[in-house]
Amino acid sequence: MEYLTNILSAFSQLANVIFLNGNPNESISGRSYRENWEVSLRIINAIFFWQSNHCRGAHHKDVEWAKEFSKL
Repeated sequence: MEYLTNILSAFSQLANVIFLNGNPNESISGRSYRENWEVSLRIINAIFFWQSNHCRGAHHKDVEWAKEFSKL
């Protein structure tokens, strides 16, 4: 399951770059939370209805990953 999650996350990051001219290390969900895009927050959180505030969690994972990467 983690493998599939990583693939979907990579696609989200790629879409963030291609369609939204965003940072390649940030998912659309994380960016939606960080920039408080209310419409996309509602849509994405509705898609991931089984997770409590998916976008907030994605943002925290993006930040956590960045902190770990900066230690290298």
